[in-house]
Amino acid sequence: LSSAWYLDRIEIADPDTGFRYHFICEKWLAIDEGDKMLSREIYASENTSHHLSSVCQITTYRINVITSDKFGSGTNGKVYIIIFGELNNTGKISLVTSKTNKDPFEKGHKDLFEIETIDIGQPKKIIIGHDESGFASDWLLERVEIDIPKLGHTWIFPCGKRIRKTTNNVQAEVELYPIEMSTGIKTSYVPYEIKVYTSKLSGAGTDANVYIQIYGLKKSTDQVMLRNTTDRQGKFYMGSIDTFIHELEDVGDSIEKIRIGHDNHGFDTAWHLDRVEIRRLIKGQKTKRYVFRCNCWLAKDKDDGSIVRELIPENFIEEKFIKKYLVDVYTGDKSGSSTDANVFLTIYGDKNDTDEHELKYSQTNKNKFERNQIDRFIIENNDLGNIYKLKIRHDNSGMLADWFLEKIEIKDEKQTYIFNCKQWLAMDKNDSKLERIFYEKKYQDLMNGTKSVSHTTEKFIPYIVKIKTGEASDAGTSANVFIRLIGSKDRQTPMMRLEVTHRRYFEPGKIETFPLQELDIGDIEMVEIEHNGNTLADSWFLDSVIVEMPTKGRTFYFVCNDWLSKCKGDGKTKRILKVQGLNNISVRPLLPYVVKIYTGHMENAGCDCDVSLRLFGMLGSSSEYMIRKQGGNFEQSAVDMFQCEFEDVGKPIKLRVAIFPKSIHGRNHWYLEKIQLIKHAKQNINEETYSFVLNNWIGHGTDYYFDIPYYINQCDSLISNGIVQYEIVVVTSDLQNAGTTQHGWIIIEGNKNRSEKFLMKNTVHQRILQRGQTNTFTFGCQPLGELRRIILGHQEQHEHLFKTHEDDGTMWHVSHITITDLSTGIKYEFPVQQWITINNDGDIFDYMNNREYFNTQEHLRRVIKYKIIVHKGYASGASTDTDVSIILYGTLGNTDSVILKKNNQNLFELDGVDEYVIECSELGKLTKLHVEHHKSMLSSECFLDQIEIINMNTNEKVLFPCKQNFGTQYNDHEIQRDLLPIYTS
Repeated sequence: LSSAWYLDRIEIADPDTGFRYHFICEKWLAIDEGDKMLSREIYASENTSHHLSSVCQITTYRINVITSDKFGSGTNGKVYIIIFGELNNTGKISLVTSKTNKDPFEKGHKDLFEIETIDIGQPKKIIIGHDESGFASDWLLERVEIDIPKLGHTWIFPCGKRIRKTTNNVQAEVELYPIEMSTGIKTSYVPYEIKVYTSKLSGAGTDANVYIQIYGLKKSTDQVMLRNTTDRQGKFYMGSIDTFIHELEDVGDSIEKIRIGHDNHGFDTAWHLDRVEIRRLIKGQKTKRYVFRCNCWLAKDKDDGSIVRELIPENFIEEKFIKKYLVDVYTGDKSGSSTDANVFLTIYGDKNDTDEHELKYSQTNKNKFERNQIDRFIIENNDLGNIYKLKIRHDNSGMLADWFLEKIEIKDEKQTYIFNCKQWLAMDKNDSKLERIFYEKKYQDLMNGTKSVSHTTEKFIPYIVKIKTGEASDAGTSANVFIRLIGSKDRQTPMMRLEVTHRRYFEPGKIETFPLQELDIGDIEMVEIEHNGNTLADSWFLDSVIVEMPTKGRTFYFVCNDWLSKCKGDGKTKRILKVQGLNNISVRPLLPYVVKIYTGHMENAGCDCDVSLRLFGMLGSSSEYMIRKQGGNFEQSAVDMFQCEFEDVGKPIKLRVAIFPKSIHGRNHWYLEKIQLIKHAKQNINEETYSFVLNNWIGHGTDYYFDIPYYINQCDSLISNGIVQYEIVVVTSDLQNAGTTQHGWIIIEGNKNRSEKFLMKNTVHQRILQRGQTNTFTFGCQPLGELRRIILGHQEQHEHLFKTHEDDGTMWHVSHITITDLSTGIKYEFPVQQWITINNDGDIFDYMNNREYFNTQEHLRRVIKYKIIVHKGYASGASTDTDVSIILYGTLGNTDSVILKKNNQNLFELDGVDEYVIECSELGKLTKLHVEHHKSMLSSECFLDQIEIINMNTNEKVLFPCKQNFGTQYNDHEIQRDLLPIYTS
């Protein structure tokens, strides 16, 4: 039988005070699971709902025990240690499982033990000993080294004598003191909270071993495993949010990027990562939450085949101080009042609201929710402001689920909020409700004169709110969304949070439905809707809102069709929408159109796909209209005409064009120039033509659909002062020292006008124009007409300069610039591929059409030489007489499979170093190296230490460490591996 034990927690109740103490473990006690410890010391946690509050009280100790290398030095006894510090002592700790040796405390062994226990401050002395069990228990201990990463120091305790019982020593133990000169300063460590969001796509989860590395301005942490073979259970499932606490090297206040990946080991390794959020947990300080958006696969057989990603933060959010709320739940004094069900609570304030909390651990009673009992719970959250509402429910589980709730009191440091209930939450009593919403007893006074109506005399009625999110892949949001309904004569509801059930965010193209119970405010004239997101990832494109009043048979429509985002559109996260007066409209009429589709003149522009169209307008969106591929449709330079009908969507906003491949072997990409929709003429009214211009590929390295904005006459797109908006996308090259710490600037010339100088400012808080970075800017100016050229410059900033280890900021290498006229949707490409010197008059670059641009990009990939240096380590049988091949991957492409041979001699026949030179198109920054040997001979086992790659044009050196065997008789039986780079120059 298995003796392994996973301990969740221990609860101890004081019978005199009724107070309960919680000791959170959440670890294995087993010799073959986790860290293989059989005993643990656990310290009381103040807050059971967030065990992180106890994390900062616990410290990691790395104890190295060095046994002498003299004959007979080892021991079979059970060894223990007590560490005494300036604040406390650890108590007796058994040293059972060495991380370095299977059989610890043998002659010449250095055994490492990692323990987590209470913070004792700096060590002052230790007592170490054994129980003299087993044969030959006398132990010659050389020294003990104790490393405390949190303090950044190592203390050395010399011994140099045998530990055994004597006439003077009743116990086989010694007392040791640290030597002063041994304390070496090392890098300090801090706890990091790492929250990993796995996407909700089908098959998004992984059972591979996941790792992460965090980079600051000047240093990085070691690579740390987030899940390994001993901790696979319940992590990285589809849609899961997994939180980890790791004490890592402090990389500083600013996190520049992370590297996250997995080892591709397991049955189902493909993983779609949505995002990662990271916080430094510094006690008593505000923390920053960094958001790293990924939204792509880490899989060998999906996307680009990469299983590791480097992500930069989209933004950081300054975390607010956490407040503690005491929640007292009063169960009524009626027969059968108690419940065994699981109870859940949500609290609403005028500043914020909590997520739903399960009331799991009562601070006052072991058996919670018993008759005539008061149970206290602690909830920690950002400041809620004045609390005015709560929602409570139970799941009807257990033998006795019915519950009579008397009231709930919520206390913060200022006041007590009282919510009277005096009702059953039961399926077979009264109104059979398991969920109730209550307003605070003094709610009207707390709102301090706001125009929300009083609920004391007026009745509540049901509302059904339907929210439609836009169709684009980035239209959804995981931010908290709030809505206020505004009726006639300034009657309105409070701001209410819309909680998405069964999912964690508003998904693109979905309609979410929210039943609400609020005061009757009459006919709804406006809605106020907002979210609390601050980052690019929180951006939300709201299509429309529908509010139904089922008891009155009334429906109100509100159209938005705009971003709620601090990073997109006009930068606003709140909208006030007016009713559209569509209450009597049930079915929208169908309108006839002629569709003219223009396929581009590019080589291979045609496709073998079906095409679908969906029209979006001010009144909503149409049904999808499918056009089947027949004959010569959608071929290069063709103009195809069709007749179709779309529902009346009002003024057009955009057209969604999608292609549907018929076979994986067909032409599954299409160069679309534009589409025209011609609305048939009505009586005495001229026909209307709507143009949607793309001039781009669909399905050629992109998604299989595009949302194309309506091509409006330039005069229609101007804002009131005659300004046109232009979007500028600047791509800095991925070359060594390509980035800059100074300002960039650009002037745009068209056939009608020339813009002023637009400055792209680099600041300490917003670093742009860095190596390999893509930056997007928007600015307005007088209409320029068709763009002809740009003048690109680089000037020194007068503010405080910041520098990185990569560049001095005085040179800047730009790859290319794309400018989009937002009034027409036309894109203009300007290949640069040039160093921009500082403080000059600028360099001129001409517009290049799509075909010229494509040909130029191919031409710019030079053919260069790479030197490959293979380091083979020595191991028994570590040679092979079979073929060994590699594939190099970079940001600009990858090589074919290259067999490494020299003078017809196979690689790995002997240990040592071999050099090879290959010639291929420039790969850019190297991201991965695939190496494998083709098992065909009897002697086909080998050991690879590392491979070094040198770009012979730039002398840039990249190491790909391996330090593993290849072959069926070694370790994991692999004959191929993917190696990740370490840049050394």
